[in-house]
Amino acid sequence: MDEELKSVQYLKEQNISYKFIDIGSFKDLNEAATKLNVKSSQVIKTLVMKGKSGKVYICLLASDQKLNLQELKTVANESDVHMASPEEILNETGFVVGAIPPFGLKNKLTTFIESTLQKEDVVVVGGGKKGTEIFVTPANLLKATEGKFVNIKL
Repeated sequence: MDEELKSVQYLKEQNISYKFIDIGSFKDLNEAATKLNVKSSQVIKTLVMKGKSGKVYICLLASDQKLNLQELKTVANESDVHMASPEEILNETGFVVGAIPPFGLKNKLTTFIESTLQKEDVVVVGGGKKGTEIFVTPANLLKATEGKFVNIKL
């Protein structure tokens, strides 16, 4: 099943180690953490934000963190940022809301990773299809996204 997912294909092409799991449906990221037997701070949400410039950004935070828009505006050098619409998200990433991996995307997007995630041994990101999850180390997440660790949480 994981063979057809763009996110997994991308990790294989980049020779980045990962672990793929299909946990089926879950109502929220807390339930996902329970099913995966990890802490909420290890389950990553992928937020797709759009700047006033029109540029789209990926923001990765732990499921129990909130995005600090002021910090994002600073690191992205934008005067304003807002959540991208579901249509914009699909157009930019190739994935639907609720199943967005931070890599293997349709377009190359600037990625900001909350710096506190570096302290985790492993983090879990969406696999690209609802219920699919990918375990990677923070270092491999950085490598796969070509992102940058920054302080973007409230």
